[in-house]
Amino acid sequence: VEAAAPVRSMEDLRRRWLASGYPSMTAAIRRAEDLSDTDMDARIPYEDFCKCLKTVSVLDASEHQAVFAAICSDRGSNPKVSLEELLAAIATVSPDLLLEDTRARIMKQYGSIDKAYNEIDRDKGGTIESREFSEKAVTWLGMSIPEAKKAFRRMDIDGNGEITRDEFVSALRLAEPSLCL
Repeated sequence: VEAAAPVRSMEDLRRRWLASGYPSMTAAIRRAEDLSDTDMDARIPYEDFCKCLKTVSVLDASEHQAVFAAICSDRGSNPKVSLEELLAAIATVSPDLLLEDTRARIMKQYGSIDKAYNEIDRDKGGTIESREFSEKAVTWLGMSIPEAKKAFRRMDIDGNGEITRDEFVSALRLAEPSLCL
């Protein structure tokens, strides 16, 4: 039902992508970037933007117009937008996109949040330190070092430099994609 509902807003676009099977909003936009051979920060005209959207389950011209209008700030005769602007707009109606993407990578690699925690806590000390997380995130999840450090800081809710099991599970459960907004 959600995959067939018309896209008229960023919330609708998020629902469409989740219903279409994208594990995160970042994954959908990366796919559009890859399939359309468009750089994330390239400012592109409406016609090229439509081609990008078609690669990620947004097929109707009225949907293209609604999404373009929602993110376009150009008022000239040849308005342009970027996939980066689309990512920023979708972030306003999504849980933390970095944590959402981290969660998707963890689920793909480990199958469950609990199993991931047990694997990442190598020394079995009951907490995950920044170094432990960063090593696994870069090696097993394909994250960059800055992404890994930022994700760690977002999961370290109390800011003490360690992630407890509760912090890890809570942060990643809150980042779970949901059709309900």
